[in-house]
Parts: sequence; structure tokens; C-alpha cells
Amino acid sequence: MSRTSKATGVSLLELAVVLGIVALVLALLVPRLNSRPNHFAADLGELKANLEVTRMLARSRTGQYRLRVASSSQYVIERGTLIGATWTFSTVERTVTLRTGVSFESGSVGQAATFDSRGSLITADTTLTMLDTDRGWSRQILVRATGMVQVQ
Repeated sequence: MSRTSKATGVSLLELAVVLGIVALVLALLVPRLNSRPNHFAADLGELKANLEVTRMLARSRTGQYRLRVASSSQYVIERGTLIGATWTFSTVERTVTLRTGVSFESGSVGQAATFDSRGSLITADTTLTMLDTDRGWSRQILVRATGMVQVQ
């Protein structure tokens, strides 16, 4: 009598190879399926830089400049003009529109950080809140009376 046995299962090596291939395919596909551009970090950094630019413009041009949140998706840098004893801000130096999925909190709309010729804020500390609507994140930018800008 001869015994012939045919193995009907899979070996451990074959199972390891298949699992390795599946893991490799998943590692390549998951980032592509879940990739949303991170505009939030870019817009947050750009806002911080533009606040610092606004401060430097006020210092270098010996006048008043302000960064004002014009809408939930846009802010402007404005140059002040002294008319009599009052500063008016009618000249827009730069307009910045936020990227898709990024906006200002409704409480930040209309707020402004106004810098004098020494680079200090005219008013008390100013806080602007930016939202990432895709991910539900929010960050605050604090402008201190001394003109220092901090992301919190």
C-alpha cells in the first residue's frame, strides 16, 4: 500500500508573503485615499508672517499700519493716513484670501491689529482665531501690545 498525501492547506511562508504584499499595497494606497492638503498650517504661518510684515511696515515707514480681518475668508493690510488728529485706513496694501477649508472664527471678523511707528499695538492684546473646517481644528494667534506675535 502506498500512501500519497496531498497537502490542501497553505504553508506559513506562503501566508507571510501574501500578508506582506497586502501590507505593502495598503501602505501605498491609504495616504492617497486620506490625503487632504494641509492648507491650515500654511495659512496660519502666512497670517503670522503678514502680522510681522505689517509691524515692520509701520516701523520702517513711520506711520500706522493695520492688519484687519475683512471676512471669514479674507484679511487686508492697510496703510493709515493722518487727517487732522485722526488716522484713517483707506489704502489697502495687500489683500489675502484663505485657502479652501480654512476660515476665521466669526468673532475674529472685523478685528484689527494696528501698529504705530514704534511697532507697538495701538490697542490692547489682539487675538485672532483661525479654523480648519475640514478637520475641526482651531488655533489662535495672539498679538501682544508690544507687537510680538505668538501662535497658540
